Amino acid sequence: MINSILQSTTVPLLEQVASFTERRQEILAGNMANINTDDYRMRDLDVKKFQSLLREAIKQRSQPKQSQSQYPMPPFPSPGLAGGGQTTQPDMAELFTPEIFEAVQASPYNLTFQDGNNRSIEEEAMEMTKNGMLQSYAIEFINAQMALLQQVISERV
Repeated sequence: MINSILQSTTVPLLEQVASFTERRQEILAGNMANINTDDYRMRDLDVKKFQSLLREAIKQRSQPKQSQSQYPMPPFPSPGLAGGGQTTQPDMAELFTPEIFEAVQASPYNLTFQDGNNRSIEEEAMEMTKNGMLQSYAIEFINAQMALLQQVISERV
């Protein structure tokens, strides 16, 4: 029962965002650690692909569930989605495959140094900051939803 309640919220999507940003932070930290390593090529995760998958998951969640019955049940309101009705819950493991969490060589910056490195400490620091802020947002939002759920369970609404 609790699992179905959690699946009807944004928690599964936020978990994917938190996992993605955690893995990306590791990779960006590795880039910073190898900033002076000869022939090292900066790596990153495919952020655009992840954003595309996230949009697809949100789109799937907002689509009404197709009824298999000859006599469809009247729609019941679904939490957090306008228009009400039962919605389809996307399979997160199917959408967010392990390949999305594998590092690829980052697109080169405008400058390659004589040692073969394509570093940009400013760009890496900026990406780490943006990524850290996104991760903090996802975790804070999950915590807020859990606190709200805890209040509902304890009947202190």
